[in-house]
Amino acid sequence: MSRAVDSDADSGDRVYHVVCHDCPTEHLTMRAAEAEKLFSEHRSVTDHDVDVAALRAPDAT
Repeated sequence: MSRAVDSDADSGDRVYHVVCHDCPTEHLTMRAAEAEKLFSEHRSVTDHDVDVAALRAPDAT
């Protein structure tokens, strides 16, 4: 289990990826708080190996 979310502040250039390694659960969100909530809830309910990472959104060209 790991968390790679740097702050609680939402940022327009970040996409938060929540993925479970024990089942097909996977989410993308633009909000850090939502990513942390999804991570925590899934982990506490299932005791699965869940990761959340803050990814940089691609530059619009």
